Amino acid sequence: VPVTPGTGTRVDPAQARTLLEVGAKIVDTRDAAAYQAGHLPGARHLDTGGLRQDVNYWSHKYLVLVYSEREGNSDSIAQWLVDQQFEAVYVLDGGVEAWSGPWETPQGVVTKAPSGPVQQMPTMYEFSDAG
Repeated sequence: VPVTPGTGTRVDPAQARTLLEVGAKIVDTRDAAAYQAGHLPGARHLDTGGLRQDVNYWSHKYLVLVYSEREGNSDSIAQWLVDQQFEAVYVLDGGVEAWSGPWETPQGVVTKAPSGPVQQMPTMYEFSDAG
């Protein structure tokens, strides 16, 4: 995924999946309750204060994907990372509302559909004519 120098480069969900596959650091900027309910696999919940401490231990060569609830909410954190000299900062375009794919919940990893809640498999019932 090419980087736009000096900004958090916007990526679509397919590009974000590629970043997950290659081991990017993932930063969830939503509130703690939203994070605990579900998040991208491997994401770390970091508010601005926690992020400032954690990045001291990160290589500036790491790929970093930032996301929030909706598009635009994570731009300030992405810009802050760029200002800290991180070389490859990406923002999930559309936030979690646009994400479809693996979603880590307290019950395990499920599939999340875009712009909606986690998709659960429907319960299948078998009915009999015997009675």
